[in-house]
Amino acid sequence: MSNLTNIREAQPARQVPPGPKGYPLVGLIPRLMRDMMGTYREAAQIGGIVEMDLGMQRAYLLTDPELIKHVLLDNYRNYVKGEQLDSIRPLLGNGLFLSEGDFWFTQRRLMQPAFYRPKLSGLADVMVEAAQMVVDRWEAQPPDQPVNMMYEMRQITQSVIVQAMFSTSISREETIRAGEALDYALLTLVERSITPFSMPEWLPTARNRRLREALATLDEVVYRFIDERRALVSRTEDGYDPTGDLLSMLINVRYEDTGEGMSDQQLRDEVMTMFLAGHETTANTLTWVWYLLSQHPEIEARLHAELDDVLGGRAPTFADLDTLAYTRMVIEETLRMYPAVWMTGRQSIEEDVIGSYTIPADSMLMLSFYFMHHDPTYWDEPEVFRPERFSEGGAQDRPRWAYLPFGGGPRVCIGQHFALMEAQLVLALIAQRYAPRLVPGQPIDLRLMGTLQPKEGPWMLLERR
Repeated sequence: MSNLTNIREAQPARQVPPGPKGYPLVGLIPRLMRDMMGTYREAAQIGGIVEMDLGMQRAYLLTDPELIKHVLLDNYRNYVKGEQLDSIRPLLGNGLFLSEGDFWFTQRRLMQPAFYRPKLSGLADVMVEAAQMVVDRWEAQPPDQPVNMMYEMRQITQSVIVQAMFSTSISREETIRAGEALDYALLTLVERSITPFSMPEWLPTARNRRLREALATLDEVVYRFIDERRALVSRTEDGYDPTGDLLSMLINVRYEDTGEGMSDQQLRDEVMTMFLAGHETTANTLTWVWYLLSQHPEIEARLHAELDDVLGGRAPTFADLDTLAYTRMVIEETLRMYPAVWMTGRQSIEEDVIGSYTIPADSMLMLSFYFMHHDPTYWDEPEVFRPERFSEGGAQDRPRWAYLPFGGGPRVCIGQHFALMEAQLVLALIAQRYAPRLVPGQPIDLRLMGTLQPKEGPWMLLERR
């Protein structure tokens, strides 16, 4: 053991990390309400672990890969999602995203096999068909008519997750209705979680009434499918759902200790979690892809060259994914610059030492993948869009945990292969036909919610290739 290691071990952990200056009593809350991104950016520049004074509560912002690894992997049992996410339980219930402990472990183990990459191959055609439907609609509209690219990408990802979940087609109107209800519920609940003085949910405000209506719409759709599938199962000899979609996977699982399946409530919570994760994050990523490509014509040209060479105008398939290497690099670099989940939270159960600081029990930790992905310590020219970073051998000079677009550790996103496959196929299909261009003079500002998305639009013109 080196002398340096002995010296480090002999040093007592310090109690308070440095942090940005706040106001008496209310800390950084006024600054966060006025400029959330600027306040977090200032804090991230102070160090890899920073104390955030939130008035009555102290929180810690982590942007160092090794410290994030400590929380998500090395000592993950000491950290839970915590009270900070309770506000979204009306939407996600006790699904995989919010469940904890032994129950989470059981659910994860039961659901994981459905998301292995080979198992997803049958969904490739569904993803391509959903993108083709949007392209067909674009073909019928005037070329000078701009489109809201976030809305368009959501149309694709909503159709895909509905088909993957229920293996049935529902009307476009009902898909849109459910998608809009989900978007509104998520936006409202996340805003409530990050706003210090939000209105109680029991007050009969117009916003609360609309939230209840959105949740009721989602429950109506999901429970209808559950009821229909239960009826189907009741007619089978072995009591199993033969459909082969994600809902059938959930219905067919059996708990080892009881031999029973999931309750209707638990099915609802898992379906809602998959519905959210299966369309929101991928739609955001694709939206940022189109924005970045419109700003970097040389990268777009290289992407087009690969698509023309590999596909020659035909639709992409699952078998093409490994060959479309640069297409994948474009997506991976987009996820570096605009990770869909830009920050995730944890709450400590017991006191812990992170780096050289003692973190008390019941502390809030904020792990920011966005600021880590933009840290020049780990990334050369981090503000430059450079897909070649993800070429073979391109990761040799950076820490393994410096890139976490889907989180890390045991709770890494279960749907990461689904999301990457969908983004790659949709990009490959559309970029063969169109080179979207940003409407001039349009500001692109960030909306820091549960996911990282543009505040408006972006509105783009669909330039045909």
